[in-house]
Amino acid sequence: MFRSLAASLALALPLAVPAQYPAGARAPELMRGLVASYDLDGDTLDDVTRGRAPAAAIRPADDREGRRGGAIALDGVRSTVDLGDRLEPARFTLSAWVRPEANDRVMVILSKIHNLPGHWQKNFELRLEAGGRLFVHVPSGNAWDAVQGTRPVALGRWTHVAAVYDGTRAQLYVDGVRDGAPLATPYVQSRAAVFLGARPEAGGRDGRTPTGPTFHFAGALDEVRIYDRPLHDGEIAVLAGRAQPSPPPPPGPPPGPVPQPPRPPRDGELVAWYALDGDTRDAAGQADGVPVGNPRPAEDRRGDPRGAMAFTGRDYVDLGVRAEPEQLTLAAWVRPSRLDREGVIFSKYAAGTGRRDRWLELRLDAGGRVALALPGGARPQGLRATRAVAAGRWTHVAATFDGARAVLYLDGVRDAEAALVPFDASRGAVFLGARPDASGKRARLGSFLEGRLDDVRVYRGALPERELRALVEERGGPGRPGGDGPDDDEATLLVRVGRLLVAYDAAVARRDGRRIARAEERIAGELAGLEREAREARAPQALVQRFRRAAGELQALGGRTDAISLDRKRGALLGLSEALWDDLARELDERPIE
Repeated sequence: MFRSLAASLALALPLAVPAQYPAGARAPELMRGLVASYDLDGDTLDDVTRGRAPAAAIRPADDREGRRGGAIALDGVRSTVDLGDRLEPARFTLSAWVRPEANDRVMVILSKIHNLPGHWQKNFELRLEAGGRLFVHVPSGNAWDAVQGTRPVALGRWTHVAAVYDGTRAQLYVDGVRDGAPLATPYVQSRAAVFLGARPEAGGRDGRTPTGPTFHFAGALDEVRIYDRPLHDGEIAVLAGRAQPSPPPPPGPPPGPVPQPPRPPRDGELVAWYALDGDTRDAAGQADGVPVGNPRPAEDRRGDPRGAMAFTGRDYVDLGVRAEPEQLTLAAWVRPSRLDREGVIFSKYAAGTGRRDRWLELRLDAGGRVALALPGGARPQGLRATRAVAAGRWTHVAATFDGARAVLYLDGVRDAEAALVPFDASRGAVFLGARPDASGKRARLGSFLEGRLDDVRVYRGALPERELRALVEERGGPGRPGGDGPDDDEATLLVRVGRLLVAYDAAVARRDGRRIARAEERIAGELAGLEREAREARAPQALVQRFRRAAGELQALGGRTDAISLDRKRGALLGLSEALWDDLARELDERPIE
């Protein structure tokens, strides 16, 4: 029986909740940008074009609800589905439910790669690597740029997988949750057929001779979708069944021109959001930040090695000139390295005259107490927390002002409040990590933050306490030294080593001896740093030796680019990654995920 997207979304809702969409309807926000949609209910009908894709060696299979014929099975040898050559999104989301039956080989889910002249190092490919980790190629035209996940997809079990490319970087998702670190890369494509269940063209040994499809998928596939836009985290969670779609909007006005007054700004509206996931873009769609000095990507509280931004005490991010809301919420995750001096989180210079306190600012005072400063009034006005944050520990800090009363929150809990006078909005320079001077072009000395920032947000209006608490719980809860969970140390190491492996593969794929040598030198240095960290943390000697052996293999064979040497060096990194995974898996056996 035909199943629409909305029907499958309804399965994620509690039974007591009435259906939000008529039968056969689709969640409107998940229709936008949908360019191909294959429910694969035993056939290959595209719900967008209403055409059927040519297929070979497929058969009906049970879907994840146990429905007969609700999915398709592929044999891993000959099975293919040809989606045609009309799909050319410059930005995209690839989404599918997969049930692999093998993990000893590369298996393609969706691919546009043709290893032939005119197509070399172009076009996307979403696949499972040998071992089961998710992988997406987003080639730049000069290299096979790719992102690799960190968690193997389980055999014989339905898993939702997705890859999102927003025009500048790519991100993987497994079961609605980000998997692995994002990769910043341009994307180049050519006009070529997209295949489901195999790479369309292997290209022969010489890369010039058509030999047909390769990397066939063994298992079952269901609900494959391609969008020409990047879906956000919430939309991916809906596709994966982890969240419900937004309710439908109320009925519109009757037909005909009806004059409408301008809608005033809404309280709770997100006006700026700097996720700081390896870059300084504004996810709210306003002006992106510009790094000044050398703020660099750093590990966040969830173990993502590029999920936060590190400040050395000599750099900052310039957010440009903007006007702040007169009633607002500032929120951020902060992990200070030192607390013996002031460190600014967010600061805006108010350009009005006659004010003694010209800054709207959220900062850490010397000693670690969070402070809020507001412009206006005959003398400086502000509020200071009663408790200090800890050095080397992630803390969520937030400040709200409703036009009369300011409140400070630490990890979603109200800490201090005070009555303050209102202020008038004005345009001025805004910095992250430092305080702008009167010119708005430089940072004032003595104001630089030394530590890490993540997920900085500005809302219009004062958010209630429950919504601030939801921000804390949204991405893993309050931080703790080194991470945010009992298995964080193992998971963090696993992610970091996984990135080293991907960096090595990327260097080798470019076939440039000097690039490989530089990558090996950098990777060996990072392994030496990991070994040192493990020794200082008094980790088991076996773990210390693993890092030492992997670094030693890279150094012993450094500069050698014959196939055997390259394979040995990659094998050393892969062996280290698998050993860390085994350690984490044993830990999970003893303490299962609740």
